[in-house]
Amino acid sequence: TMAEFGVTPEIMGLKCVVSLHVLWVSRPLRTSPYSVTKHLDEGLRAWRRLHEARGTIGHRNGVLRNHSPQELECQWARLRQEFLALASESRGRTAHVEAMLDQAQAEHAERQEKQLERWNA
Repeated sequence: TMAEFGVTPEIMGLKCVVSLHVLWVSRPLRTSPYSVTKHLDEGLRAWRRLHEARGTIGHRNGVLRNHSPQELECQWARLRQEFLALASESRGRTAHVEAMLDQAQAEHAERQEKQLERWNA
């Protein structure tokens, strides 16, 4: 056990990060790290908030059979807003996070466009 080695979670610096795979960007969204010993409750609340904001929309397969494009846009706006709110609460500024979301979304849209071109060729 950790006690046998004289190690504590504080000494180890254990942290958790909320990582969420979403339809609208290729890379997972990741929050700032939360200290396991001091801020675990905040990390768990962040996980809950992001999962609720994502809703029932899955990661990829069959999403357009179950959701309209309007539903997808609405859900992305909600998730994006919640992710930015969490960034603001933990870092106090969101410009960098907003730019990262814009870039990730643009890259994903570009890949989707190329896939559509190949599909229609």
